[in-house]
Amino acid sequence: LHESYDKSKQASSNAHQAYQEALTQSAHHATQLSQLSGHDMRLGQGISEGETTHFQESLSKMKQIASDVASRTGVSQDKAMSTLFSVGFDLKGKMGPVSVGAGGSTSTNSSEHARISFDEGVTTREARDFNESYNQVKQFVKNHHFDETTSKGAQLSSQLGDDIRKAETASRNYDISLAQSERISHAEAYVKSHGDQINSNLDQSFARF
Repeated sequence: LHESYDKSKQASSNAHQAYQEALTQSAHHATQLSQLSGHDMRLGQGISEGETTHFQESLSKMKQIASDVASRTGVSQDKAMSTLFSVGFDLKGKMGPVSVGAGGSTSTNSSEHARISFDEGVTTREARDFNESYNQVKQFVKNHHFDETTSKGAQLSSQLGDDIRKAETASRNYDISLAQSERISHAEAYVKSHGDQINSNLDQSFARF
């Protein structure tokens, strides 16, 4: 049981690291996308001008919120964007004020593994507004195919879609691994606390056999 628990914990750690790396890349590519315009944002055939405009507006809103948070808390815009991306993955409809500031650490709690804890705050409204725009961006990049040779914007949009898919996969793997670790830990604790009774029951069974 102890060996299985160690393997499961390592799997959780690996998934969590992959998740954080994908979030960082997502935030970086989203920030880069939000700075493009004109020919750089020609996304290719099958994507209308209206869809592109709506995509840009959502990216711009995300960038503005991240910029406000960064200015208020003293972190980089990419760091603020990454934190807000984590809220996008973790928001369950019961969002309270999110803490954001310069001395961040990552929670390993199953329901809050995406959160980064900081010294100052992101308001509930900022978190929800960012999440609304993030969901629109996420659906756009996941539901379109981008020819990366078309423009810088098409290349970054394709990369952002890959980043988000990787983050979602890593997030699921983390929760699965953590749940398995907890089950093994409980089983191990039960065996340790009821060892004498288990051995007695086995002895009786063998005796009858």
